[in-house]
Amino acid sequence: SGQEKKIISLSGTNVESIGVKFVSDDFIVVTVYLPSSYNVAHFLNNLKKVIEMIESQSDCIVCIGDFNEDAHSGGPIQSFMNEQNFNQIVDFNTTEGATVLDHVYIRAFLKANVEKLSTYYSYHDALILKLKKDL
Repeated sequence: SGQEKKIISLSGTNVESIGVKFVSDDFIVVTVYLPSSYNVAHFLNNLKKVIEMIESQSDCIVCIGDFNEDAHSGGPIQSFMNEQNFNQIVDFNTTEGATVLDHVYIRAFLKANVEKLSTYYSYHDALILKLKKDL
């Protein structure tokens, strides 16, 4: 859309991430990548810092990315995000290995639709996310 967007620097959090604030709709989309070699406990401590940084700028937050945790497992990342009042909305496999490593977490007044787009160049499928502010 033609609305103003603002890049949010998340440097100093030790998480591979970037945030974009959609100013007029007042929501933030944060992309996250968790390398499989990264200690999950350290990642969650650092992800908490990311969430604290962005929630000071908006109540409506989307956190999307490759979390290298199968959502079928109900593991520590999903538990942490649920504790932070996020709902994971991807309910289909996102990899050739029939796992859900690519998560979309939504918090607050947003309606979201997520779809899969097959790719020929990656083990992961791409995700198409459509968001609408639910006023």
